[in-house]
Amino acid sequence: MASIFDILSSFMGKSTVSSPEDEEQEQKRKDTVQAGASVSSVQSAQVSAQEAARKFAKPDVYDRSLLEDPKMMRAAKQSAFQNGNPVDPYTGQELELTMAEARAKYGADYMSHVAQPDHIVPLEERYQQTKNNPWLSNDDIKLSSNRTERLKVVSGRYNNAKRNRSNSDFVSDDQYLAEKKVHLTKDGKSAAIQDEKAARAALQRDDALTSFKNIAETGHKAGIRGAKSAGVTTLT
Repeated sequence: MASIFDILSSFMGKSTVSSPEDEEQEQKRKDTVQAGASVSSVQSAQVSAQEAARKFAKPDVYDRSLLEDPKMMRAAKQSAFQNGNPVDPYTGQELELTMAEARAKYGADYMSHVAQPDHIVPLEERYQQTKNNPWLSNDDIKLSSNRTERLKVVSGRYNNAKRNRSNSDFVSDDQYLAEKKVHLTKDGKSAAIQDEKAARAALQRDDALTSFKNIAETGHKAGIRGAKSAGVTTLT
């Protein structure tokens, strides 16, 4: 099978080697081709590395707007109401789709009943988990973090009190729960902790699979660019 240098040499023309002088000239010609191919490969690799660095760049500080997906969050909330009014899985309170409906039905206690989608694993924590992963883009993290199964529709009171805390940390702080008037059901605490464990495991799998896919795609594109730069046509 012809080497890359034989193929490239063919583009530069062939000569019939019939003397030591011809052999020397032929070797010089091959050395020139090899040097050119090496330079092209290095340049292509540098371009690919620069493109990957831009694609997978993360901000130095947490920016919620880069990871939150309002459209997916609304869809998760709507989905929870497909079979009627759901209840907060941790407080047991019946939920209303809109704030107006919650106010009309529950008055001053409307925040205990208005539905809000909560990221089981907080987005700020997701940023900290993934900011040093060179193979995940902000869009990758946004997609995995806002899937319906990564969100839980809860009461506004629960969601606002939890803020950027993990489920396990939040539901284990009895004093804080009392201050925020968040009353968990008998099984609410264990359910919140279990949901967090499941979400963390799923996100870890998502991150690993997406990173692998991005590594493979980046390598494939770099290989194509390197071959084209060296003057070789590659079938893809």
